[in-house]
Amino acid sequence: ESVTACPREAPQIPSQFTLYLLSIGEGHSDGEIRAIAFTSLIVGNIFLILTTLSRSRGALTVLIEKNRALLIILLAAGSLLVAILFVPWLRSLFGFEYPGSSHFLSAASGALLVLIILETAKYFKRIWGRLSYKKMPGASRQVPD
Repeated sequence: ESVTACPREAPQIPSQFTLYLLSIGEGHSDGEIRAIAFTSLIVGNIFLILTTLSRSRGALTVLIEKNRALLIILLAAGSLLVAILFVPWLRSLFGFEYPGSSHFLSAASGALLVLIILETAKYFKRIWGRLSYKKMPGASRQVPD
């Protein structure tokens, strides 16, 4: 399982590292960099959850399904993230500083880019699987499109 899980997470690492380096280059303080990186990690992990819940359906389809557990996880993670970033004593507990809302947007954008990459890879893997099954010698059943 760990061998197959690694490629799903692989695009997230360069995205977060790039965001980290950009934050340093923009002259942010250590606390601001930590807050930006933390946001990127949490949003990226939320998007990884969405994309890995199904091998055949897209993240948007998974998101709009009536999945109570997923809704609870998303609300809890989102609420805790907002609380940690915007409640001053929680922010100081984590050693974060507020870098400005535009930097949280860049963290979410980087995570969204990773989601798009993973969803595109999932789509082509599904298409390739259908094509390779149809070409298999002796394949007797019709594969639904």
